[in-house]
Amino acid sequence: MSDQELVEARRLAAQIQAVELAAPARRRFAEAAGRDAVVEVLYPVDSLYDEVAGALTLTPTAADGLIRFATELTRRLPATYAALAAGDIDYAKTRTIWHATDQVDEKLTSTVEAKVPPKAPEQTTGQIRAKIRRLIKEVISPRSC
Repeated sequence: MSDQELVEARRLAAQIQAVELAAPARRRFAEAAGRDAVVEVLYPVDSLYDEVAGALTLTPTAADGLIRFATELTRRLPATYAALAAGDIDYAKTRTIWHATDQVDEKLTSTVEAKVPPKAPEQTTGQIRAKIRRLIKEVISPRSC
C-alpha cells in the first residue's frame, strides 16, 4: 500500500467513524425530546444503552461512554465532528480534542473549535493537546500588555 493509499484509507475510516457516532447521538437526542415512538419502554435511555451495547458487542459501560462521546461531540464540538466526518482528522485526534475540552466552558470551547480543527490534520495528538492547553491558559490568565 502506498503512502497516498494509506492516507485515503485513514480518511475513509474517519468518515465511517463519524457515521457510527451520529447514530447513537441522534437516538439520544430524539429520546431526550420524547420523540421515540419506535420502542415503548419505561426508560428509553436505558434501552438505547442496551441496544448500542448489543449491536456493537460492547459492555454497558463502554456503550455509555460511546453515547456520551457521540452526544457531546455532535452538540458541543460541531467543527471537530465535521472534521472527522470529512475525514480530515481521525478518531484519535477527535477524542483528544473532546477530552481536552471536557471541563471547559462554552466560550473556551468555541475558541478551541475555531483554532484547533483546521490545523489538526497536520498535527499529532500530543501537539493538539498542547495547543488546547495553551489556549486554555491564554483565556484563563491573559497576558498583560
